[in-house]
Amino acid sequence: MTLVAPTEDERPPATEPPALPAPVPVALRLRPPVRQPAAEHFAPTDPSPGADLSRHPKVARALRNRRFQFFLILPNQIIFWAVIFLGILGTLVPGLNFATAITWYIWFCLVFVLMLVVGRGWCAMCPFGGFAEWLQRRSFWRRTQRALGLGKKLPEPIARYGLLLSIGTFIVLTWIEERFNIAGPGTPADTGLMVIGIVAGAVLVFSLFERRTFCRYICPLSALIGTVGAMGSVAGFRTKDRQTCLACPTKDCMRGGEQGYGCPWYTWPGSADSNLTCGLCSECYKACPSGNVGLFVQKPLTSVVQPRRRRADVAWAVMALWGLVIFQQVNATNGYAVADSWLATTSASSPSWPSPPPGWPGWRAGWPCDRSPPTPRRRRDPQSPPAGPSSTARAVSAPTSSQWPTGSSRWSAPTTWRASSRSSSSTRSGSSRRWAPGSGWAAAPTRASTTPRS
Repeated sequence: MTLVAPTEDERPPATEPPALPAPVPVALRLRPPVRQPAAEHFAPTDPSPGADLSRHPKVARALRNRRFQFFLILPNQIIFWAVIFLGILGTLVPGLNFATAITWYIWFCLVFVLMLVVGRGWCAMCPFGGFAEWLQRRSFWRRTQRALGLGKKLPEPIARYGLLLSIGTFIVLTWIEERFNIAGPGTPADTGLMVIGIVAGAVLVFSLFERRTFCRYICPLSALIGTVGAMGSVAGFRTKDRQTCLACPTKDCMRGGEQGYGCPWYTWPGSADSNLTCGLCSECYKACPSGNVGLFVQKPLTSVVQPRRRRADVAWAVMALWGLVIFQQVNATNGYAVADSWLATTSASSPSWPSPPPGWPGWRAGWPCDRSPPTPRRRRDPQSPPAGPSSTARAVSAPTSSQWPTGSSRWSAPTTWRASSRSSSSTRSGSSRRWAPGSGWAAAPTRASTTPRS
């Protein structure tokens, strides 16, 4: 059978496609294009290559050594353990005790100097976080693979508060110091107990969470050092070439490598634009397989004015710290002392609100409650004379003339005798009277040049 192709006349007419509707004007909002290379995005905060301190061989050798941070922490560790023991067991005189002198006169000033010059330089040698980190890593400086503790991550809803957590603990610590007058300076034992409390809190948080969660989020000094240290001249550890950092397949600076741990402060050198959260621990420098991390310096105030990312927690932290500074300055003025004394006198002389009306059971004038305060009772010393109805806990009145035995020469003129837990004696015009159990008052020999000790 032969097939014959149809001619043009026999073909069916071609159908035209349906007409499309008229276009509707639509406004599209497109994301701005990603700028490549990434150095263009971070250019305003990139330190110049000449500011890299790790170019010097001695500095690079010290940063590579795993014992470097250990020897930074060790002297402070010894000093603060001495503060604990000498504060509790040493002399009670604050000016002569090592704990109060080193803590409130020397350490407090040195920390502020380190903030203004080195930024988080104190964090690199802190004995509180250092001691807890030694326990967490189960080593002083060696690279270990298993950590001691639960190793949990801080919940994201809590971590979003950032430095506000540190501000909260700083306010609590300030209230404790003001309430118990620890830095008055008060009792040296209070200083030792305060240091023990900070160390115990650090060990507890390090045992629950991974890395230096305590140092970044909870430490009372983290927000203070981070915000004030932004004026410092140390930019922290940054990347030398950001393209190399972005193309790195392992990211050992964050995950950890053979030579170093991942950043304990959760800070990626490839995106750091300030020294706010760089603890200067040099772990990223040790862990980087390509040697692309360096320790940079910068002009003062660079980390204050140039960061591209604005953070609300930093703003609130600065406001809270500034308020505390103003309070501490006003608290030290004479006007505040006068106002405080006036408020204390006014509140003490007027009854507390609400006060029940007169006639309530147990009501007494001047007492705002319906129960009178209990009368303090003190055991009488058998060596002290019997107290009369009008005597107090510290003063014992001599018997009146009606109570004197007739014809007795033991009683002298009425005078006020002071009771003592050891002895009840008094010297008056060269004569002394001493109470003897079972025999009453008896004359006691005295010396013209000595006075009996009570």
